[in-house]
Amino acid sequence: MADIDDALLETIRSLAATTGFRASYLASATGVDVGRVHDQLNKLVEAGDLEPQFELLCPGTGRLIRRYTAGEHLPIGETVAETDDCEEFVATRRSFWVTYRPTRQGLVRLAQRGDPPGKASARPRRLRQVLRALRTDSIKPHLR
Repeated sequence: MADIDDALLETIRSLAATTGFRASYLASATGVDVGRVHDQLNKLVEAGDLEPQFELLCPGTGRLIRRYTAGEHLPIGETVAETDDCEEFVATRRSFWVTYRPTRQGLVRLAQRGDPPGKASARPRRLRQVLRALRTDSIKPHLR
């Protein structure tokens, strides 16, 4: 995580308890060029700190139909059945948005990073967010 922009890591840390975030959001929130954000997110994926997700969105409403993880079959070119608020359609690459979420390893590493000057009081809140995201009562064995 050493070669990743601090602003980007702080924003990822604040989003740790979410179901996922998009590169474009991080670029907007941090002021970092979206191309650089993609490069840095890919480094975090390669390091095992983030995992990509592929969100299948309804082309008519933009609502999430299903979230796929890396390695799962994406139904590109296949007919997606009608849902309560989405008509049947054929999925294309444009039907998917790539989002990212921290892995367990990534959550622990984000929690271990030192607090920036003047932000010491943020650590307990961040650890509570990490614990909620992990859905476990203790990560002490991982914090050394």
